[in-house]
Amino acid sequence: MFEGVRNMHKHYNGVFASALVGVGALCLATYANADGMPRGAYYAPGAFNWTGLYVGGDVGGGWGNDHWTFVDTVPPGHTAIPAGFNEGSHNVSGWLAGGQIGYNWQTGPWVLGGELKWDWADLTGDHLTPTFRNLLRTEVDSVGLLTGRVGYAWDKFLLYGKGGVAWVHDEYGRGFGVALGGFPAGTIFAEADDWRAGWTVGAGLEYALARKWSLAVEYDHVDLGTERVFFHNNAVANSLGFSPFNEKIRQDLDLLTVRLNYKFGADCCAAPLK
Repeated sequence: MFEGVRNMHKHYNGVFASALVGVGALCLATYANADGMPRGAYYAPGAFNWTGLYVGGDVGGGWGNDHWTFVDTVPPGHTAIPAGFNEGSHNVSGWLAGGQIGYNWQTGPWVLGGELKWDWADLTGDHLTPTFRNLLRTEVDSVGLLTGRVGYAWDKFLLYGKGGVAWVHDEYGRGFGVALGGFPAGTIFAEADDWRAGWTVGAGLEYALARKWSLAVEYDHVDLGTERVFFHNNAVANSLGFSPFNEKIRQDLDLLTVRLNYKFGADCCAAPLK
């Protein structure tokens, strides 16, 4: 991978790390009392309280679809593939694992909050183009979500919906579907590296295992739209005189995770409706 690409990857990871620290600091700033109770909250005995800062980890799986459309070579016209050619699509699937930090505020049965979530991932897939029999490959290696949440609590159960923005890092490859020029089928000759942003919606069901611990199952849909992606040649393509090129790639993902959270702050008694 080129040094510039590695630096870009480190830059975006740094942005997310900074956001993570910022969210945590903002959540901690809401506490004013020495007993850990949030400023301005009123509690009545009896019900589990969801208010507070939480951190946790998650693990699960994901699946999705990438649709490819050939744009043209750089400079144009250096290939038999026509501009705008529909190259088909493939599904990606695999695992993801990471963590989240967020804050909930409960008033009566309603729970409002926000969350930053980051997962390392290995979602992969490929297919052969319908006419020219090239291999097209996608790997999603990280997913980030920044969302607001609205939930309804029944004591220790919390049903919630969420929505916000998503970031994904992709690595793409184009290779030979059949042996060519002394190279075996499957050899990659052009590669791309891409950060892309989109929107996400999701829902989850969470259960309080104890005063501080909760377990949840969550589903998220991520729509990343269509982006123009530049593919650079590697040594294989250069040895055969190929030109670099652009593709338009549309991507969407679906994520299903199990989450374990630890909650800070008040331990009992949800705030009653006024």
